[in-house]
Amino acid sequence: GKEYYRVDHLTFSPDGTRLAYWAVTLTNVMVVVDGHEQRPFAGGAELLLFSPDSRRLAYVGSVGGQMDAVVVDDQVGPVYSEINHFSFSPDSRRFGYFATSQTGTNLLVLDGKEIAVTDRLLNDSLRFSPDGRRVAYSYGLSPKSRVVLDGQEGPGFDGLQDCFFSPDSQRFAYFAKRGKQWGVVLDGKEVVASGEGRWDGTTVFSPDSRRFATAIGRPGKCCLWVDGHEQGEYDEIGEGSVIFSPDSKRLAYGALRAGRCLSVVDGKEGPAYEEANGLVFSPDSKRVAYWAQRVGKRFVVLDGNEGQPPRKHSGYLDYNG
Repeated sequence: GKEYYRVDHLTFSPDGTRLAYWAVTLTNVMVVVDGHEQRPFAGGAELLLFSPDSRRLAYVGSVGGQMDAVVVDDQVGPVYSEINHFSFSPDSRRFGYFATSQTGTNLLVLDGKEIAVTDRLLNDSLRFSPDGRRVAYSYGLSPKSRVVLDGQEGPGFDGLQDCFFSPDSQRFAYFAKRGKQWGVVLDGKEVVASGEGRWDGTTVFSPDSRRFATAIGRPGKCCLWVDGHEQGEYDEIGEGSVIFSPDSKRLAYGALRAGRCLSVVDGKEGPAYEEANGLVFSPDSKRVAYWAQRVGKRFVVLDGNEGQPPRKHSGYLDYNG
């Protein structure tokens, strides 16, 4: 292809069929997508994003004087003094980003429309629901940090962390802090609180969106909160280990107690091992398996029964039986 002074931020589309990157010449900067040069800018930014369906492309170009503009589908948007955190909706139809106007106003720019926000937007807080119809974001500093869902402001908190939509897009949860205590806000209600100054956050909705589980911290301990009830007491619950079965009826997770690893399935603790990980349900939800290790030997535990150590440990488990 054509030679440039420098090429940066090579980005493939999700389907792997398209490639975009910033190309620098001696006089300007431009995005090159599928081998075609786009309009030149005075400078470029690191932001370069394909939509989930790989058909759309968004990026930020500098127009000079520390002013930037977002380009979506080769259409240049308004000029702002600052632009950050942009995102496509999962269905690729919608697009939004955070910006600061030349007069200092904080803005959410959603589908090309500006929405003024009274305080600074929290980076990486823009969320679209799975169906693309709902939008959430966070703004403000303690004690006025707030989540805005579908245009409606929530209560003020001393801190906010990740927010989540359920698979069916109807439910919504996020982590919030009052004083030193973190908790979960689920469907607009503060449903559970953790210990002071600590959050062991692993949270998940069931596939049918009816159930909800999250790890919660206590001073020196943590447990799992499931459908309004606490279960277990552990030193740690494995980050990302909490899973519902495909039919949403069963639940499993990994935990650590006294330096030993164990798996908990349907509220029942399995044996303690040197290591245990890779929990997975079968597609029909009837069976469950995971890796475990004892005296340096790795083996599969299937429906609570220990198997023989494999000849070669792959590091992951994919169950299709």
